Amino acid sequence: MKRLNWIAFFLTVLLTGVQAYAQPQPANPQQTLAQYIADLQKNPNDNALREKIVKLVQTMTPKPAIPEEAERYMARGAAAVKGAKTEKDFQDAALEFEKASLAAPWLAAAYYNLGITQDKAGKYKEAIQSLKLYLLAAPEASDAKAVKTLVYEIEYRQEKAAKESSPEAVAAKKEKEQQDFLKKINGARYIFHQYDVNEDTDWKLVVLGDEIIQNKCFIRSDFQDAQKSVGRCYHFFTFKIDGRRLQCTSRADLTGVISDDGNTITLNYKGGVTVYKRER
Repeated sequence: MKRLNWIAFFLTVLLTGVQAYAQPQPANPQQTLAQYIADLQKNPNDNALREKIVKLVQTMTPKPAIPEEAERYMARGAAAVKGAKTEKDFQDAALEFEKASLAAPWLAAAYYNLGITQDKAGKYKEAIQSLKLYLLAAPEASDAKAVKTLVYEIEYRQEKAAKESSPEAVAAKKEKEQQDFLKKINGARYIFHQYDVNEDTDWKLVVLGDEIIQNKCFIRSDFQDAQKSVGRCYHFFTFKIDGRRLQCTSRADLTGVISDDGNTITLNYKGGVTVYKRER
């Protein structure tokens, strides 16, 4: 009976050992870091994962080496910044620093440069996220206070840009631009000279506020009943101005458009197209 108990005890110990061996062993920090980076490559916008990587590296001794790929993209980004003048230029530079941050997601300098270039490119939300990652990756940085101040400044720019892009702001801006344009052309006169064997005629368009008056002025006429009209102008149509477009108030088929510079007006009708040039 005792012999059977010893056998049962031996089998229990053996089974426990096998089960313990079968349990997955915890990954070491290097393996975890490699897996995190692989996951980030698939989803570069996962900032929560970036934070996990930064915090993991801060616990590691020794610290992981900076991959040459990251150094390459940092140098390319710096070169892009040197010649940057427009938002598009800074967007190109930010793209290089973004690649550097993917190659070494714990690299504080990558996030700092990324945040600065994103700010210059008008990508305020992204810039704030990048600079916060910089502060997380370099908590003892000598410029931490200055960077926090910069984050506050970018938050203001972000809010201002949001207000300016709201439907109300866009509508107000469009209305102001229209009023400024109407002031620019108010009182202007446009002429189209029409000549044939029987008469010479000046067709004139006169801008009055948000309307355009079309007049026909006779210079010469060989028709007997039109002789009395030579030298006189007669009102033909009235157009309402809507943006740059014109619509005749009495004929739906008669439309027009004012050029953006205000130098010409083109009238469209069933018979064709007529271009009026600004006289004054």
